Amino acid sequence: TRGTFPYESDVLDLELLPLTGLPTPTIDGVGDKVLLVLAELNDAARTRIPVWSFIAPNQRMWMIYTGTFANGSIYKEHTYTANLVGLSAAQATLDILANTDALKTVDEAGTRIKNILSAVFTRAGVAHAFAGPPAMLGIHFTPDVPQTYRDWRKTDSRLYNLFAWELIDRGVMLEPDSREPWFFCEAHSQLDLGWLEDVATQALKAAQDKSKL
Repeated sequence: TRGTFPYESDVLDLELLPLTGLPTPTIDGVGDKVLLVLAELNDAARTRIPVWSFIAPNQRMWMIYTGTFANGSIYKEHTYTANLVGLSAAQATLDILANTDALKTVDEAGTRIKNILSAVFTRAGVAHAFAGPPAMLGIHFTPDVPQTYRDWRKTDSRLYNLFAWELIDRGVMLEPDSREPWFFCEAHSQLDLGWLEDVATQALKAAQDKSKL
């Protein structure tokens, strides 16, 4: 209809043809072998799929892995589910947490990074507050940690956002929203703190310059 007046239009019939030529997934180090020997896989193995012209940018692909175990039983796993590989990884992680100093190491790394960033903010005259434990801390550009969303609205979240993007441009990957925490891992214990201090200083200076525009 157009307004209140009906108009007849031609009917267009479309014939939808089945998609053909789906890309063939391969596994690193294995290729497209029919027989997958689990012992041949390493920790870095990934499933890879060639470019497909009918897929949208950033679209996820749901994959199903099927096969037969050596004892004849059926093997079937889906991506994005709590599969056996995921459960094994979780168990290995819990073992590391229980039997190593990983948590202590991460906490100490977070404390060192926190101190470096605090010094950078102080030199630049930026009021700041840290929320949460050192291993997963939040940073707010305000004298006190926000307790409510109204408190957060009063922080200099724009400067933080600019600062975060400047860090990202310099190789420090973080969530640019100040409501999200910084996550540290054991590998951060090897971080070059001098490099971090230089990068954070440059990023904050650039962010402050942009915030004045």
